[in-house]
Amino acid sequence: TFINSTGYTSANAQIIVLPGGTFVLDSTTISGCAFMWPGITLDTTARMLMKKGSELRDANNGIHALHPSYVEVAGSRIYDCVRGIYTPPFAGISTSQVIVHGSKIGLDASAFKQNYQGQPQHGLIPKAGVEINNMVMTLGGSGQRNEFFKLNTGIVSNNSFLTVKNSEFRNVGYDT
Repeated sequence: TFINSTGYTSANAQIIVLPGGTFVLDSTTISGCAFMWPGITLDTTARMLMKKGSELRDANNGIHALHPSYVEVAGSRIYDCVRGIYTPPFAGISTSQVIVHGSKIGLDASAFKQNYQGQPQHGLIPKAGVEINNMVMTLGGSGQRNEFFKLNTGIVSNNSFLTVKNSEFRNVGYDT
C-alpha cells in the first residue's frame, strides 16, 4: 500500500503484483521519469485498488489485468498511457473484475514521453482508455461520472458484454 506518495519509474521498470497479492494506491502518483514504462501487471488472482485522487501516468498499459484479477479505480486518474486498463484475450469468459467510477482516463500532457526500448509501436494519442476481452462488465455507476478524453478510442470491447453508465467521452477521434 502506498499512501500519499510519489513514485518515478525508469524506462523498463515494471510493477508486477503476484497471485493473491494486493496493490493499493491511496492519494499516490506513479509516473515515468523521462521515458514511458511498461506499467502494472496484475497476475492471476491479484488485486489492485486506486483511490482518493491517485494517478498512474506514462505507461504502455497502465494496468494490465490477467484473468482472474480484480481492478478498482475510484476517484483517480490514468493519464498519458497507450492503454489505461487492459485485459488480454482469454479462452471463454473471464471472471476478472474491472470497476471504474468517478475517474478520468486520457492524454493530459501535450504528448507521450519518449518510448522505452522495445516498446510496441503506438500512435500520438492513447489507443484506448479501457480495452477488455472476453468479459462481462459494467463501467461506471450511480456515483461520480467517468471522463474519457483525448483518446483514439474510449473503450474497446472484444467478445464482451459491456454496459456503460455515467461516463463522458470528449475529443475521442482518429489518431493520425
